[in-house]
Amino acid sequence: MIDPEALQIVTGNIEYTDRVLFDRGSSYNDGDTNYTIDTNRADATFNDGLYNVPSPGIGNDPRFFVYDSDGNVIDQFVTRNNILAMNMDLDPDGFLLQNGQNFITGQIAPLTALDFGSSMRRFSTIWATTFDGTATQARYADLAEKYLADDEYEPGTVIAVGGEAEVTAATLEQAHSVIGVVSTNPAHLMNSGLEGGTAIALKGRVPVKVVGLVQKGDRLVASQTPGFAEVDNGHQFGFAIALEDGTDVVEAIIL
Repeated sequence: MIDPEALQIVTGNIEYTDRVLFDRGSSYNDGDTNYTIDTNRADATFNDGLYNVPSPGIGNDPRFFVYDSDGNVIDQFVTRNNILAMNMDLDPDGFLLQNGQNFITGQIAPLTALDFGSSMRRFSTIWATTFDGTATQARYADLAEKYLADDEYEPGTVIAVGGEAEVTAATLEQAHSVIGVVSTNPAHLMNSGLEGGTAIALKGRVPVKVVGLVQKGDRLVASQTPGFAEVDNGHQFGFAIALEDGTDVVEAIIL
């Protein structure tokens, strides 16, 4: 009979064909570092670098914690039943991964109003089809609307009504018909569902393609070069005011 209090040392590989039950956790020693895996303890906290988070169990199963030789929690993981308790719609063959891709087939909905990310931990790019809510800040600064253009035009191209479609690259002869420039990244896009449409900045701050030297405060009008603006402070059809000195492309306010 094996003495339950005696330390048994086994060398080589051990293969189990059934479950292994640990009454008091398990310890690992690689010669350099000692680690212990144990179930949830009432006094355990997990330090993620910002907060000491209490460690209650989830569902009917406890969390498991990895302790260093001093008894500090250095990592944690949960069982499959924990994951299913957190999300009953999770595919039976799927797992929620911290570093990986998660594909959700059901609806994600909080029981109460919750924040998505925080001021300290922000998501990078979130792709979506429709946003329904209140935007309190915008990274970009122009109001745009989609129009059908007769060609594909680069951001900053000066646009006027005309051509074979609704709008086209403006020239001096069309100065009276200029409506704006092709938007780089609109803060608000109207008529966004128009298939094949081009976003034209109608108001606000936007880069504009120009010919010649532009100085801050200059009025911009359409030039003889299609899609480019030029300085003409006396022209009655000025459509923008330059916000900076420059050539080629300058930031301007669409009037």
